[in-house]
Parts: sequence; structure tokens; C-alpha cells
Amino acid sequence: MSNLEFELDQTSRAVVAPSKLICWLIALTYGSLLAAIPLTLSDRANYLAEVGRGSFFILAKNIVAGPLATLSNAPLWLLLNGALGLVLEPEQALRLIIFVQAAVVAYVLLRADRRNWLWVIVLLVMPLFLENFDIELRQGAGITVFLLGWFSTGRVKRWLLIGASPFIHESYAFVVVLYVLTELMRRLRLADDVKMTVIMLFSVLVSLSLLMLATLVGARQATEYNLAASAVSGAAFLIWLAILVLFMLGRYELRRYYEFSVAAITFYLGAYYLANPAGRIFESMLPVVYLCGLQLTSWRRALFLWLTVSVGIMGWGIALTDPAKGLL
Repeated sequence: MSNLEFELDQTSRAVVAPSKLICWLIALTYGSLLAAIPLTLSDRANYLAEVGRGSFFILAKNIVAGPLATLSNAPLWLLLNGALGLVLEPEQALRLIIFVQAAVVAYVLLRADRRNWLWVIVLLVMPLFLENFDIELRQGAGITVFLLGWFSTGRVKRWLLIGASPFIHESYAFVVVLYVLTELMRRLRLADDVKMTVIMLFSVLVSLSLLMLATLVGARQATEYNLAASAVSGAAFLIWLAILVLFMLGRYELRRYYEFSVAAITFYLGAYYLANPAGRIFESMLPVVYLCGLQLTSWRRALFLWLTVSVGIMGWGIALTDPAKGLL
């Protein structure tokens, strides 16, 4: 066993799991710090226009366009913004949204794996995760609802919350289909190579048909965004390919989240060079994938942590030099 591997294992065993109160205090501090960031930074100012009447106007326009346009353009997010705008000033409403979703996500993740709470905090401060409470607030709300569903003990509550997430952020439409597909293949007891082939084919199919699907349902992404693949460095592809290999080597250690995490990474790799939103969709599944990796042991855990910390460092380097870009 290498020194790094030994130190990581010993640290994991020695760290005392925080109580529920400590988890709440960390989560509330995290939410408060993010909510205190000036709203003039990044894309937050753009969300101010949606709060209150702006959301109701957009929702009414979507309803006129038809049921598909209504359901595919974040109706729950628009309702939330509109409702808060009736009782709060736009800036107050936006800060409340940021605080609640950041604090809830932090608490849920800390409680999900209290033994690795220090590494959970590392995830919380990684740029590709932080941007969900800075640039992509709507996606942050989607992650909040999805994680509340994912960690719910009741079957009905779990599916209701997971099923509601696509009506907050469109990326979860693909995440939910991927989750259902993964569960179906698990119950059919298909071999791993067959599962990965099916997921890869699904990923390619989605990538090639994104524009058609967005146009068909009347999603705003069809006209507002470039859905085709853009130039990428390939660094993230290599990193997540390595992590996928680690997961497969340590599959018997990863009893929780393994099937879905492998499917998530496979989907991302399949769409990486084909579609621009591949990273955005993968970000929606990142917390589950990260918690899965924390269950690795021995050298696999050491390498996984080194790779994820490297992603974080690269992300901060990119964010500090060019905030408009991201690693994914």
C-alpha cells in the first residue's frame, strides 16, 4: 500500500462523522455565503427579470403555444419565481432561492455520506458544482428536487420528486429516462457489457436528435442555444473515462449507486464529442456519481480522489481566467 493510499484510508477511518446539527450548520453557512454574492455577478442578473410578472408572462406565452411547449420550458420553475415575486422583491426572491437550494443540497449530501463529509465539502466548492448556485440557478433547483427524491425512503415520494425535476430543468428529462432505463436493465439482469452498449447507443441517439426533439416540443433551446458539438480539449473525456474504469474495477465495493453512476458516465462519454449539452446533463447526475466514487477503497479510492481534486483545480483555473468557460 502506498503512503498516499494509506493516509487516505486512515483519514477516512479517523474522521468522526458530524451530527445532524453540525451538518445543518455547515449547510446553512454554505447557503448563506452563496446567497450573499452580489447578484450583478455572472448570470444572476438575468434571473431577476424572470421573478414575478416576468415568469407569469413567459408561462402564459408557453401555454398559448401548447401543452408540449408548456411542459418542456420549466413550468415549475416559472411558477416558483412568479409566486415568490408576488410577496418579495426580485432581489430578495432570488437570494432566497439561492440560499434554500444550496443549503438543502449541502445538507442532503452531507447526511448521505457523513463518514466522508470532508470530501463532500470538496465537491461543494468545485466550480462545476458551484455554478449551479451561481450561473445555472434553474439547474441548481432541479438538482435540489432530484436529490431530495433520490434519497427519499418512500417509493411514491421518491418518484414524485424525481419525476418533477424535468419540469424545473430540461436536462432531467434525459436523466429520468436514463434512470428508468438503468433500473429496467438491472431487473432484467443484463450483463455489464450489454448495459453499457445500450446506454452508449441511447447517448448517441439523444445527441443526434437533440435539435429535432427541442424543435418538436417547442423548447427554447431550439432557437436560443447551439446544441451541436463545439470544440473541446478532451481532458474531461480522459478523466471520466479513467474514473469509469475505476468504478468497473471496484464494482463489488460500490453496492450503492453503482449502476446509475456507470450509466451516467457512459452517457456523458458517448455524447461528449457529439452534443454541447452533454456536460450540462452530466452535471445534473454528478452528486450521485461523486458519492459513488467515495465508496471505493485501496488504490482505487486514492486515484479517484486525485482525479476529482485535479478536476476541481482545473475548474478553478479556468473559472479565474475565463468565467464564461467550464471544464465540462
